[in-house]
Amino acid sequence: MWDIFISYAHIDNQHYSGIPQGWVDYLQERLEIRLAQLLGRPPRIWRDTRNLRGNLNFQNQINNDLADVAVFISILSPRYLNRNSLDGKC
Repeated sequence: MWDIFISYAHIDNQHYSGIPQGWVDYLQERLEIRLAQLLGRPPRIWRDTRNLRGNLNFQNQINNDLADVAVFISILSPRYLNRNSLDGKC
């Protein structure tokens, strides 16, 4: 069972010059810290961290994992909303 599934477009997590991580990475890091404090254990957070890319069909894996997720976080952005019309490259 997953505690959280984070859905986002990869372009929204790009690193700015001089900053070591994207803001989605930072969000996950902060969620992990705070939830560990509240739960008394490290949370299980699932997201596509480059191992599943746009040219691979991973919809079945996402559908299976969503059945076991307590919280779904969708980061809506123009890129995220247009991902299906842009040849699947997120």
